[in-house]
Formats: sequence, C-alpha cells, structure tokens
Amino acid sequence: MHGASTGTVEPRAKNVLGFVDGKMGAALTDGRVVLARYTVFPRLARASKSDLEDWRPVGDGVGINWPKLDEDLSVAGLIRDALRID
Repeated sequence: MHGASTGTVEPRAKNVLGFVDGKMGAALTDGRVVLARYTVFPRLARASKSDLEDWRPVGDGVGINWPKLDEDLSVAGLIRDALRID
C-alpha cells in the first residue's frame, strides 16, 4: 500500500497569547491553548517584551519564529514541554 496516512495532524499555532511568569500561552487552530515555559530557551529568556511579542507563524503554524531573536520553536515541542512534569 502506497501513501498510507497515519491520520495524525500536526498541531498548529493560531496566535501567541502572551508571556507571563516565564511561560508563554499559544492558541492552537484546534481550539486548545498551550502554556509552556519559554525561559528554557536562552534567546527568549533574555529577550525584551517587545522582541517576544514580535513573532510570526512558520510553516502554516507548525512553528513560531521570532525574527529579531533568530529563534524558532515547533508547536509540537511546546506541547511536549507543557506536558513535562518537573
């Protein structure tokens, strides 16, 4: 069988909701909201509020890019971080 689909849909970001207490909120296109730590990424941890708020979706929302910071994060990675138990 060629081209069988697994039926998995990659999570996609619709919007970045904000940055509070070392965490960022992201709204996904499927209606979920993810709250993940951004402080584990040195460039984001050191960034100004205006640089954090200057983001754009990458690859139809599968990632988030901060052009001034030269930082890219995948939405799947943010979800993994949000599910991590410390």
